[in-house]
Amino acid sequence: MLKLYQHKDLIQGQLFLKHFSLSVSFYLIDGLLIDTGAPVYKQTLKNYFKGQKIEQVVLTHHHEDHSGCAGWLSRAKQVPVYMHPETKRILQAPPSIPMYRKLVWGQMEAVEGQEIGDRLETEHFTFKVIHTPGHCQDHISLLESNRGILFSGDLFVSTVIKYSLRDESIKQMLDSINTLLTYDFEEVYCAHAGRVENGYEAFRQKKAYLEELIEAVLHYYKQGLETHEIKEKLFPKPDWNHYLTMGEFSSYNVVKHIIEEFGSTLKVS
Repeated sequence: MLKLYQHKDLIQGQLFLKHFSLSVSFYLIDGLLIDTGAPVYKQTLKNYFKGQKIEQVVLTHHHEDHSGCAGWLSRAKQVPVYMHPETKRILQAPPSIPMYRKLVWGQMEAVEGQEIGDRLETEHFTFKVIHTPGHCQDHISLLESNRGILFSGDLFVSTVIKYSLRDESIKQMLDSINTLLTYDFEEVYCAHAGRVENGYEAFRQKKAYLEELIEAVLHYYKQGLETHEIKEKLFPKPDWNHYLTMGEFSSYNVVKHIIEEFGSTLKVS
């Protein structure tokens, strides 16, 4: 199901999965499409995109819920699809993804993209392109300073983190948030949380949460607790995501990443 929202001069298209409490959004502003939805939505998106003025496309990263219709758009609309160099490398020959992701979002397809520079211009706006790894290595965010708006892909999602992908980096995520907080912006447009009205403050809260979480994990790690024991202390609820995704998306990964990225300087007692 596709629901559309008008936020001043931009459109948010929110796509809902029928049997899961999941959604993902794309944004259309001044002829620029930011992310393209997942492969499972392709027919719905084709019907919608055919009637829209789309002059260029940008992907915040390679994941299938963001890049799903990029290949079709580049062919059908004859428009450039801009992306980080690593996104381009991945999408030239997309890897097979885990079965649960294929069932939920669909398998990503090959895309002939163009490497993005440090800015992207439309008729009325100029977007600063900021490399913001953490969720994945190729992640970028787009800042429009005059409007004070930030398109953050999957970097924000929520002010708290209870689950993490196996290949995410908590350290890079925190570094990227610190980078973004050096800029001025108000509204954040997130791929999963939608419009975040006081987005700067939301990112500041996420930074504080991550710093407190890192401190808590390292406190228990210094006492000699194992990763699974720390997970049980900080995230005691049953982690069904761990089993549904065969460990790719779990609370355990959050603790594991923090220990691997911040624990090496500690002397474990």
